Amino acid sequence: MSTFDRKARMEQIERELNKYAEATRAEDKDEMYEMWLLLGFGLYCISLGVILGRSF
Repeated sequence: MSTFDRKARMEQIERELNKYAEATRAEDKDEMYEMWLLLGFGLYCISLGVILGRSF
């Protein structure tokens, strides 16, 4: 394998890796939104339980 072929293959691998990383980052944003939503709902339920528990 010549040096040029090796460089071209390495550039292709880097492009594919960057494309994969970008797709993964986009998926992680969607998953993080769901996680923040669940965390907020959990904190709401905990605070509601504390308020109701102290009032009775």
